[in-house]
Amino acid sequence: MNLINNDGKYAGEYVCTESFSKQDVISNDKDPIKCINKAKAKGYNDPVLIYVMDPKVPHFYQVSA
Repeated sequence: MNLINNDGKYAGEYVCTESFSKQDVISNDKDPIKCINKAKAKGYNDPVLIYVMDPKVPHFYQVSA
């Protein structure tokens, strides 16, 4: 499945892609180490780890000068 068109499937999880330019998800898990290990088990030695934020949970940031 593609990371961009996932309909919230990966919200709140870590996903691995093959590279920064490829958006196909090769593994996913709530635990980042497990996600990386799943990708490596599939033969991807240097996966890119991304955290997918849950769009239903508000994220607050304060910017100070």
